[in-house]
Amino acid sequence: MKYMHPFIWECRLKERLLNEIELAQLTDCAYGFLDVGSALGDWVIAMSGKHRRAKFASAEANPETAVTLLRNYDANGLVEEERVYVYPFAVGISNPNEVREDWITADIIWPQYSRGKIAHVLDWPGSSLCMPIQSGQNLGGFSVTDLPAGLLGNSCKVGVETNVPIVSVSEIMNDWQGEDHSQLNYGGLFAVKVDVEGAEAGVIKSAMNIFTNHEQRPCMMYFELKKSEAYKEAFVTLLELGYTEVIDVDSGKTGKDSYPPQGSLYSNEGNYEFKLAPDHFQKCIDRVKQNTCKPI
Repeated sequence: MKYMHPFIWECRLKERLLNEIELAQLTDCAYGFLDVGSALGDWVIAMSGKHRRAKFASAEANPETAVTLLRNYDANGLVEEERVYVYPFAVGISNPNEVREDWITADIIWPQYSRGKIAHVLDWPGSSLCMPIQSGQNLGGFSVTDLPAGLLGNSCKVGVETNVPIVSVSEIMNDWQGEDHSQLNYGGLFAVKVDVEGAEAGVIKSAMNIFTNHEQRPCMMYFELKKSEAYKEAFVTLLELGYTEVIDVDSGKTGKDSYPPQGSLYSNEGNYEFKLAPDHFQKCIDRVKQNTCKPI
């Protein structure tokens, strides 16, 4: 039994991405999709059902949501098939001098799962944050931007808050790419989706060595953006990185003038698609094909 229908949320965005993958002739390829702020995993589940060779990485900071996320992936066969890596971390700028070099993808440590892989740490001396324990609340709507940051073992309130490590997109990509059959081939990342309730700019900054590398950067990205300086910073940075083909899918506005969002569906909010400029977009597609469309 599946826990959810993958098109419950944001179907207008998923359909656009699935169409782009079909146009790029990647449907039978082992391309990569990175989902930062995965919530219950609906994006990955929707894509995995149509593209059986695709590779996925999910980051979800809320510990309770991460458990439900993995259950959804397990119910849809993604854990057994080793097609998804789950990172139960917040994503943003972390101090590379503090991060342990021996954090690895290891066997699932939750006892209800006996197969698959998940990245985890038993000790974390790097950057982290205190997150309110939100049992019974909306699992996809919390924000980390207003929470105090600190090191593991700081003043998190026992029974009220939990400590969540912060890792960068670069660290996730370094862990996800490799020689193992379940990992993503280097250069195979096609698309990224980010929904982290105001921390988008931090996610982008943590990925600069990926997003500026023409041999690794994604061809397109999806962001939920609202009206604030933090969201505006994310929008401007993506344009500067070359993702100039932009549309607010909710309002239909395009280009630089599409921000701030019109709030066509939800107040003060827009859901954006960013693509590389046409010539770079095609080169990116060709790179992904070269790295992921090889026969099994």
